[in-house]
Amino acid sequence: MTRAGGLLPYGLLTVLTRTATEAAAPAVLLAAAGTGRSAADGALLVGAMGVSAIVTGPLVGLRLDRSARPMRVVAVAMVVMGLAFAGLRLTIGGSLTVLLLVAAVGGLGQPALTGGWTAQLPSLVDPARLRAGYSLDAATYSVGAMVGPALAAAVIVVAPEAPLLVVPLLLAVPLVLLPLLPTPTRPEHQRARATLRDGVRAMTGIPPLRANVVLTTLAIAGQASFVVCAPTLALQRAGTLTFAGTFLSVMAVGGLAGSLAISRWQVSRPGRLNMYLVAVVAVSMAVIGLVHDPVTTLVAAAVAGAADGVLTAAIFLVRDRDAPAAVRGQVFTIGASLRGTSFALAAAAYAPLAAHPGPAFAVGTAVEVIALVLGALSHRGGLPHLR
Repeated sequence: MTRAGGLLPYGLLTVLTRTATEAAAPAVLLAAAGTGRSAADGALLVGAMGVSAIVTGPLVGLRLDRSARPMRVVAVAMVVMGLAFAGLRLTIGGSLTVLLLVAAVGGLGQPALTGGWTAQLPSLVDPARLRAGYSLDAATYSVGAMVGPALAAAVIVVAPEAPLLVVPLLLAVPLVLLPLLPTPTRPEHQRARATLRDGVRAMTGIPPLRANVVLTTLAIAGQASFVVCAPTLALQRAGTLTFAGTFLSVMAVGGLAGSLAISRWQVSRPGRLNMYLVAVVAVSMAVIGLVHDPVTTLVAAAVAGAADGVLTAAIFLVRDRDAPAAVRGQVFTIGASLRGTSFALAAAAYAPLAAHPGPAFAVGTAVEVIALVLGALSHRGGLPHLR
């Protein structure tokens, strides 16, 4: 298979993989609750996955950069994550310490299956289709966010532990089909010799990458309020918990539409576009917090989702344009790990405000504004020079 034919199989395999990664946290929370464990236990297990991902993200990126066959690293990540969730299924009723260790192992595969896989796109598709490839990749996250949690919730009627099996079953399919992807081997002279220090130095020393990291890592912390407050928001605005699913689904559909729409645009300054998109999300959050009408809430959620879908693709464009080839894998995996950890920590921080959507969205809006200010300042010369 040639690089020209790589985009379709890439999309099919990544949508399954991202559905699995998006289902991971809900599956853990649902299984913990369904088997009689406390909500705190479920939160700790999700936190364990996030902590291991941020710790190993740079190492996974380094391995991807140095590997002759980087897709083998992706395959190993699928196996590790799938086995860990199968292990959680077997030990969910046991010691919390054991569960935390198994959950931490499950988090090891996340960086390779998110940012690490995205970093391989230039070797999988023709350069002329790379922008469409990043848009498609962003869309897989939106599809995963729609399908993954819903699937995990649906299978709990089979057994309380059943959500945990969704992840390994979803990962089994792309693992088997991975050889369909065009995976050119890197000759010895093309393999990166970079160190972890080189990757961190690139992300902190190259202004567009630094601004990209600061802006998007902080911005996703503000967006955590959408998920944390969804149940209470549903009861207050519509009088039923089912509205929470509608609210989050509308956001995900908006994200899918946005990520597909950007494939038709010629984005010359994705860094500046990111700033505008975070501003749109901030305004949408403020509207949701202030206006209690259910229809207005859904419209604002759709706008926020669409902006976030475009934002995800634009993030990839900045990383692709400005990341040195020798540390490309590190830039993508570290960026993905930082965003995932930021979201998890922020969700925990929003917990005391979960029953008060108005104040929670006010805090979230403030975080988005802080992200905008620090994102602009982190790029030398500020907003006018962002590109």
